[in-house]
Parts: sequence; structure tokens; C-alpha cells
Amino acid sequence: MGRAMNMKLFYLALVGIAAVGVAAIWGARRSINGAGATSVTSAALASVGEYEGFVLGSDSAPVEIVEFADFQCPACARFAILTASDVKARLVERGLARLRFHDFPLPNHGNAMPAHLAAACAGEQDEFWAMHDQLFYNQGRWSRESRPARRFREYARAIGSRLDSELPRRRCVGPWGPSLRQPESARRESGGCSRAVTHRMVTAALSLIGLLVAVYLSLWKAGLLGAIVCGTGGCETVQLSEYADFLGLPVAFFGVGGYLAIFVASLVGLQPRWADRSGPTLLLLVLSGLGVAFTAYLTYLEAFVIRAWCRWCLGSAAIIGAIFVASLVGWRASRHPTA
Repeated sequence: MGRAMNMKLFYLALVGIAAVGVAAIWGARRSINGAGATSVTSAALASVGEYEGFVLGSDSAPVEIVEFADFQCPACARFAILTASDVKARLVERGLARLRFHDFPLPNHGNAMPAHLAAACAGEQDEFWAMHDQLFYNQGRWSRESRPARRFREYARAIGSRLDSELPRRRCVGPWGPSLRQPESARRESGGCSRAVTHRMVTAALSLIGLLVAVYLSLWKAGLLGAIVCGTGGCETVQLSEYADFLGLPVAFFGVGGYLAIFVASLVGLQPRWADRSGPTLLLLVLSGLGVAFTAYLTYLEAFVIRAWCRWCLGSAAIIGAIFVASLVGWRASRHPTA
């Protein structure tokens, strides 16, 4: 009776976790088509007639390409580095089109406003496009600094321009991104629940949270969500880097598959037929061990190659690490049962 009650409460808790996670993801999904997106588009279009922006190319070009960009936006940097040079060479320099740049700093990018101001100051000295390239090509350096003005002055000197010492310097004080709170496993006997059942309950709850995180990142990667909730530009930098794909698929997809496998294995291990067997525990240990190894590789890339941190990725790393520890504890308990 006691165990049945405990299991009922556990399943209710899983349903609650799933409901909260799905509601959060659905809210993010709706935001892409909601009022926020509409107001951003309206503001952008309204600014065309109010501000001419910065133009590259001939006034007589038959086509005008209008770009709204944020100097701290990783996707904008990728366009500037990988695509814009081709556009300039094939269209702008041949007089087939001109490129018009409009400032569009996003409120969630703390260093965007001073970056756009620095570019505008350089523009007053006819060096906007040179500063434009400096900012985008060096985005990984200045975007994470608390006082980027020093960097901007370095870039200005590099292009033969000058920035006033009064250039505003804005410290990035945006709120930290959502942190994943991990359920704590109490080491106590309750209602006749075995240790194997207890650790599988923990791995089930943790893997469900990890699954929701992976689904969120997968939907964002697929372009089905609005701006990723992170607090800084680090998440976008990581998710849009070349290392965000593995074997031709987004890394988040592997997270969905891995966490789903662990979640299913945990639930199967909770069934009476498997509750006292060590097989499910061994499977959980192997799956989570592979997850820890893969996560260690990804964390290495963030720390030493990409040089940016995705807080969702760090939260997922903590989750898979906790699942591995819980599985290891359960495996040791199954090998050395106590009386």
C-alpha cells in the first residue's frame, strides 16, 4: 500500500514536470508569432523612412538590399563573415545592387548599443564599413566583456579612425538565464521502496528535465521558437557555431534521443517485473556514461574552441552527470546489497 502510494505521487510529479516544461516551450513557440514579433517588425519597417542608414554601393544600382542587424547577434556575424563578402563582390561592386545597413540592436544584447554607437562614430569619419567588419569579425572577443569600449577604440585605431574617450560603456547586467534545478534524492527508506526503485525514480525525473531542455534547444535550432532565453549572447554563439552539429545533425537532437532512452529505461526499471533486477540499472549506467563522455567533449569545445558558454548546455551537463552518479550508486547497491 505504501509503495503504491509513493509510486502514484512519483508519477504525478513526473506529469507536473512535463506539464510545466511543455507550457514553457509552448509559450516560447507562441512568442515567435506573437505581439513581440509584430512590434519588432513594425518598428524595423517604420525606421526605414526615418533613418537612411549606411549605404554601400552606387546610388544608380537597380536593386537595394536592406539589412537590419545587431552587432552582437551571432547569426548577423555569420552573415557578415560568410555571405556579405560574396554579395559585395558579385552584386555591389558590379553595380547590380547596393547594400543599406540599418542599426537594430536587440535589448537582450547588453553590448549591442555601445557597439552600434562606435560604428556610428566611425561612420562620421567615413569608416563605418571598416568598423562594421571589425565588430563582426571580432564579435567573440568584445561581446562578452563588461567594458567593451576599450576594444572598440582598438578597432578604431586599427582602421585609422578615432573614438572619443566619452564613448558610453555599458556593463552587461542582464538577468542570468534560467537555471535547471536538480531534484535531490533523499537517502532514506520509504514505504518499502528498494534502493533500485529509488535511484531509478531519480534518473527518470532528471532525464525528463533533460529531455525538455533538449526539446527546447531542438525547436529553437529548427527555427520554431523566438529568441533563445539565455541572459547573454553565449547560448546563440554556441548554438550557431559549426560545432553545434554532429554527424550532420544538431547536437540537441542527440540530447533528445539520449534523454528519451534514459527516461524509458528508468520507467521500465520501475515496473514490478524489473524492480529487483540489475539489468535496467546497468543499462542506465551505460547510457549515462556515454552521455557524460559526449558532454565532456562538448564542454571542452565551449571552453577552449568556441570560447563561449551556453547555460542550457551547462545545465544539461549537470543533469547527465547527476544521472550517471545516481546510476553508479544504484549499480553498486545492486552488487553489494545490504541486509
